[in-house]
Amino acid sequence: NVISKSISGKRAAVLTTHSMEEADALCSRVGIIVNGRLMCLGSTQHLKTKHGGHYQLELKLSTEEEGNLTERMKAVREYVQGAFAGTEVLEEFNERALYKIPHQVLNRLSEAF
Repeated sequence: NVISKSISGKRAAVLTTHSMEEADALCSRVGIIVNGRLMCLGSTQHLKTKHGGHYQLELKLSTEEEGNLTERMKAVREYVQGAFAGTEVLEEFNERALYKIPHQVLNRLSEAF
């Protein structure tokens, strides 16, 4: 909030980050620099649409439900990979999972719901 409030109006700020989520929250335009050269510039949505090849699905299973957590995680993984062809498991740890879903699988994100 402090950063957002300080750059309102005709002010600008240059921020550096490796997190698209952070850029999404704080910036109206984003530039991507590779080896000191500006490679692209635009809104975060424009850059995601043009250069992003996948969606990320992050899940957290309830630890209060009955049943073996490992078996429940396996069932979720099988469901996600069956529902979205080409999905990769990026991370699974305890009750959390992160999946990479190719854009080609969904014409619109709303189709996932």
